[in-house]
Amino acid sequence: MKQLKFFFILLFFPVLLWGQNSLEGKMSPYTRHFLSMLKKSNDNPMSKERLEKSFVMRKEGNRIYVNAFVLLSKDADIEVLKSNEVQINTIANNIVTARIPVDVLETIASLPDVLRIDIGCPVKKKMDLARPLGNVDKVHQGVELEHGFKGKGVIVGIVDTGFEYGHINFYSPTEKSLRIKRVWDQNQSDGPLPDGFYYGAEYKTEKDILNAQYDLKDETHATHVTGIAAGSDYSGDYYGVAPESELALVAFSEVSRDNVSILDGVKYIFNYAEEENKPCVINLSLGSHTGPHDGSSMFDRVCDDLQGPGRILVGAAGNEGGTALHVSKYVHPTDTLKTFLSFPVGAKFGYIDFWGEPDQAYKIRLFVYNRNTRKMMFLSDDINASEENEVSYTLKNVNTDGAVGLIDIYTERNPLNNKTNAYIEAFFDVIGNGNYVGLFVMGDEGEVHGWIDGRGASFTDNYMPGWTIGDTDYTIGEIGGTGKRIITVGAYSSKDEFVNLSGTKKTSEHELCKIAGFSSLGPTSDGRMKPDVTAPGTVIISSFSDAVIDDSYYKGVMTQSIVVNNKSYYYGALQGTSMASPYITGVVATWLEANSSLTPEDVKSVLKKTSMKDEYTGNEENNIWGYGKIDAWKGLKEVINNFGTSISQADSPKDVILYQHWGTSGFSICFVNANTNVKISVFNTNGQIMYSSVLGNVSVAQEESIYLPFLNKGIYIVSVQGDKYNYISRVVL
Repeated sequence: MKQLKFFFILLFFPVLLWGQNSLEGKMSPYTRHFLSMLKKSNDNPMSKERLEKSFVMRKEGNRIYVNAFVLLSKDADIEVLKSNEVQINTIANNIVTARIPVDVLETIASLPDVLRIDIGCPVKKKMDLARPLGNVDKVHQGVELEHGFKGKGVIVGIVDTGFEYGHINFYSPTEKSLRIKRVWDQNQSDGPLPDGFYYGAEYKTEKDILNAQYDLKDETHATHVTGIAAGSDYSGDYYGVAPESELALVAFSEVSRDNVSILDGVKYIFNYAEEENKPCVINLSLGSHTGPHDGSSMFDRVCDDLQGPGRILVGAAGNEGGTALHVSKYVHPTDTLKTFLSFPVGAKFGYIDFWGEPDQAYKIRLFVYNRNTRKMMFLSDDINASEENEVSYTLKNVNTDGAVGLIDIYTERNPLNNKTNAYIEAFFDVIGNGNYVGLFVMGDEGEVHGWIDGRGASFTDNYMPGWTIGDTDYTIGEIGGTGKRIITVGAYSSKDEFVNLSGTKKTSEHELCKIAGFSSLGPTSDGRMKPDVTAPGTVIISSFSDAVIDDSYYKGVMTQSIVVNNKSYYYGALQGTSMASPYITGVVATWLEANSSLTPEDVKSVLKKTSMKDEYTGNEENNIWGYGKIDAWKGLKEVINNFGTSISQADSPKDVILYQHWGTSGFSICFVNANTNVKISVFNTNGQIMYSSVLGNVSVAQEESIYLPFLNKGIYIVSVQGDKYNYISRVVL
């Protein structure tokens, strides 16, 4: 029997080695941590609790799924993934988003064409006086413009949670119809699936959208955000920045709150904009601090790829500008980074992510230190972060270990950016009196950056000389802040008081006109300026979902209720970069109305030229204010004058005048000067020809009226070509 057992081990030992080698570098530390916790959860109640708190999973039938980014080889056949019951959603070059059964996760990672799997990381949710501060009212009124701009013909997308779909703020005031044209609730398990996606439910008609009512009944974040960007309730002062835009909404919640689902939501909305042949801007008032903060994550790479002419993303910078959640140091063999972790009362846990420079090698070490005895009560091994390691420690006795809890450390050299990465999760039930948890980072010469994410956790030196204190630089979050093309928005204080429905006056601690104390700061870890711009973000009053009227917190910040057709609708005050971001989203929508082909780079160029500078922002761009405070009106004039004309202006007014027949599918062209061999063409924004007519010779003052009822509503390009002159303009049909 012993010989047989020995033979069995010999037979399988090479297989186990092959299996380990085939997975090396293929799964992120966070993914490997998930698999480890999943295996431990069957026997360890504490591990099961951490599993549910740290990771996003979804159970369907008897199987558990996780969302993931999958990096494939160039010639990979995705049918191989599908044959293993993997559901493919977004495809962007060689990166796909997928829902993978956890029981085949390692099998998928071992496939030759699979280069990398990153499972989704959890994300967090991050107008009366606000509009005039950014000169939005001038945009609406058309001051020094041919007409007002309110986002007509533009799709505003919102990926968020806490929608009341039927709020009065989302109706067209003139047509009395719902302006929400698409909803994808990612959490519904019954209902029609969106084309190309394998989860959630899609609502396409006004009836179905109104019947759905809400995505969640304990949240209003999304209703508030949508109202800021695009609310249209003119009965009061709280309508939004782009009140004539169309809305496409994606709802996520506790069962789909990861960055993979967010990316799918972005792709879904851009797909809809493509179908409708309309420009689109999407708001992401969401964030996370797991990742390299340099734009190299798979989320940032795909978002960069999805953006382009008429496809813009706007994101919140984050609300950690007042929390020292970042630490950094230029280390070398004789100079070590030494820092402590600080936990707020009642929340002794943290998700810690350290990144070095490309090709840099370093080691990391965790400890528990007693300040009174000046002795280490617990000291981990030196863990080489440039190699793939998985190390766990269980601290069982507060008297001998200094704390009771679990520490997990996962390391690798990330193949996407060649940076050394150490991901750490630390959960404590008890930390003894006078004891401090901390870490060392030591190694080759180079700069290391670390972030801690966990209900106010931070880095501190505990007033010990030679130790490194945390700071608020580099606190720009992943999702809304670190991509190379996304427009990242910080917040400044625009209002500091309000009166709630009970008549109680409430005040904000943020000083008017200054940067909000919570607004996260740049730069990114690769040195790019962030945020790009700032907008009003304190005490912003916008629509509230009626699902939260009995919530004690939300009830205290409600400011107004109105009754329409025997139904009550509510408004309330919130603050954060979550509120500043949709302000800019609405502004970009008005700019896209003027020029549907603006790129993210065009928008940043306009922001650089037109953002307001004052005594608070300083005269130079910086990592607090970006280019300055938004000036929507000045920016719109820059778009019209230097990036193309508004829809009813002529590029060559001396030769041709175009008259828009508003509310119809037609327009008229008046020829000021004669021309020969004239041809009129109409293109969609993708350059496809939709209509063509040869007029031949035209005379002075000749007028041609064109009606195109067969076209979908949207923005189109009108081209007039002739021997003597050419003309191009835009129309909304």
